[in-house]
Amino acid sequence: MMEKYQGWKEGLVSLAEKLSDLTEKYRENGAGDVGAAASWTSDIREILRQFREETLKVAVVGTIKSGKSTLVNAWLGADLLKRGAGVVTSIVTRVRRGEKLSAKVRFKDWDEINADIEGSLTLFPASGWRRVDAGFDIRRDRDREDLAAALKTLGTDQLITEDARNIHSVYLSSYLEGYGAVRSFITSDLPEAVFEGEGFSDYQDFVADEVRAAYVRDILITVDDDRMPDGIELADCQGSDAPNPLHIAQVQDYLFQAHMVLYVISSRTGLRQADLRFLNMIRKMGILDSVIFVLNTDFSEHGDEGDIRRVREKVESELGLLCPGVRVHVFSALYRLFKDMEGKEGFPEKEKLRLAQWEADASMTEQSRVSFDDFEKSMNRRMTADRARLLLMNQAARLRQILSSMANHCRVDRDILGGDQEQARRILEEVRGRHKRIAQVQGLIRNTLDGSGAILEKELKTRIDRFFDGASGEVLPDILAFIRDYRPEMDAYAPVLESSGLSVALYHAFQDFRQALDTFMTDRVNPEIVRFIRELEARMQEHYAEVARPYASMVDEVLEEYCSGLEGMGVRLDLPPSAGNSGLMVEPRIHAERMGLHLPPAHAVTRYTAKVKAESHVLFGFHRFKRWISGFFSKDREEHTENLRGRDGLKVLAGSLKKICRETEKQLLEHMVDYRENLKFQYVLALSTSLASALQADLEARFSTCVTEMDTLDQTAARKGASQQERLEKVAFILAESDVLDRDFARIQEDMGRS
Repeated sequence: MMEKYQGWKEGLVSLAEKLSDLTEKYRENGAGDVGAAASWTSDIREILRQFREETLKVAVVGTIKSGKSTLVNAWLGADLLKRGAGVVTSIVTRVRRGEKLSAKVRFKDWDEINADIEGSLTLFPASGWRRVDAGFDIRRDRDREDLAAALKTLGTDQLITEDARNIHSVYLSSYLEGYGAVRSFITSDLPEAVFEGEGFSDYQDFVADEVRAAYVRDILITVDDDRMPDGIELADCQGSDAPNPLHIAQVQDYLFQAHMVLYVISSRTGLRQADLRFLNMIRKMGILDSVIFVLNTDFSEHGDEGDIRRVREKVESELGLLCPGVRVHVFSALYRLFKDMEGKEGFPEKEKLRLAQWEADASMTEQSRVSFDDFEKSMNRRMTADRARLLLMNQAARLRQILSSMANHCRVDRDILGGDQEQARRILEEVRGRHKRIAQVQGLIRNTLDGSGAILEKELKTRIDRFFDGASGEVLPDILAFIRDYRPEMDAYAPVLESSGLSVALYHAFQDFRQALDTFMTDRVNPEIVRFIRELEARMQEHYAEVARPYASMVDEVLEEYCSGLEGMGVRLDLPPSAGNSGLMVEPRIHAERMGLHLPPAHAVTRYTAKVKAESHVLFGFHRFKRWISGFFSKDREEHTENLRGRDGLKVLAGSLKKICRETEKQLLEHMVDYRENLKFQYVLALSTSLASALQADLEARFSTCVTEMDTLDQTAARKGASQQERLEKVAFILAESDVLDRDFARIQEDMGRS
């Protein structure tokens, strides 16, 4: 099946290039519409770009240690992706077909790095640690020295929360420790490093080492191997149970772009609570139908086939509550990978022993092999069908429309040039009479689309404002309720309060609150926003399809009259396919990708901490902080506030946290207004306007298929005489070649339609 897709694509690319050559011959002939030829050439060039660049994206997700990287490696037949990378990394590793094996590591820019650090420094407890008041910049020696000294003064016990490393202390220490190793790479607007040849595997240093990984945005691996199909991107995503909600947000960003999702479940653990939570999030995003499930079996954990079967039945039963009738592919990705690596240089001896041990149970390994082959065939069929639908069918239709337009222009040129003066005059008169009606319809279409676009824009604005309304909207009331109802167990902070004082305890309490709120935002808010955006996209498509339907019929009617009139003059034109059968050329999301329109990143909803930090400097600067909390007590105890312990200290801590929560609520409301307006104008309304323009261009392109501008026809008639025969011969050649191309286009379209 993958070979079929590649054959269709290569065939269409070849036909597009031949069509481009024909349009150039048409332009050089001097007998036709040079403006139309330039437009055709531009459209063909854009379609060829889409053939090269447009990609079916497949996200590979699952919990940490479920075998996501191993599955991708097994698919590729080589151990290319780092297996068992640390849980603190937030890297999405993308794999595509390329000219050679290479890894491109893209780094964050300095602004993003400094913003990460600033966020982790909100209410930082070490007093007076900065020697300058400006924003933190890790490139400044003084800032790095000050932060390193401050972290040392805090001590290890102050950077531990519930026996685990505090996420924000990980950020701070990782950025400090990794600076020397990566600073030479971050030297431009698009900082990146490429690893290839013998140095290819060095890219894994940026995955396995958390201090370097903190600086990495993502990684792109290109593979020169037939097992990695052209036009496919596999994305190995961070674990769905990652402790940092910002890492989950990064996965959500890719899921919004993805056309298919592979969800990997480990047979060691079965379906865990983290799996169900993440799958429920996918369901809320409206993409559960695109998920394919894999139960990745660990032969070392199972005694026989029966044990694996029991795990599979349990997983299928539990998944059935979310997606009834689900099918789960069951195999060992690691076994498949080892079989591909067996006999190759560098295959470790200990892995050979594991492989031999597994193969002692021939029944279990054979079942895994058959299941993996079935999985591969199933994926190939689905990817072939989806890629043809998303990436080829519309382009094939557009190319054939360009071909039809050029052929019709040639027919008119031929009959004007080849006939006598009287015939040319009568053709021109007939066309002139029809042009008035065509101009009226074109004007009506433009005015209607402008008016309907304004109506839809008003509706979209209203729906967006209602969705983000603080009192009755679909996300903000829940966010505000979460903040107001946040009640941590204050006794949990007693140890850090006793050992380190109130400011350190407050830092821990705020970071725990922030972690809980960010998790709520990524688990509950982001999926609702994605679902809402998909509803708006569907509404746009429905709206413009409804608007277009009567005018598409009108276009068909006018073109039939036009062609019928010219046929009576001896000029036969080919009508384009009915406009009423096509609707919009592409789905809104595909159109958005082509136009470079993107949603605000998923982590944008959690950027409220920048405003909280600014306010906290005013509310909780060290001296103001001491004066503020002293208000809970008499003046003679003011100097002891930082050293408060026991119940009094916890009481002040609870009051301080409550005030921070109120400030967060205020700043988050302002932040969500900014987010709403960004979403509204940079994505939703921009997409609506672009879809309207695309629809208008589509309908007008149907006119241009048959209708030649009057000034062009006049120029053609004026050229009768010198070199007339030579031009006629070239027109005849173009028409003959057009017939051949049309048959080839039709054959590919029919083949894609049957598959």
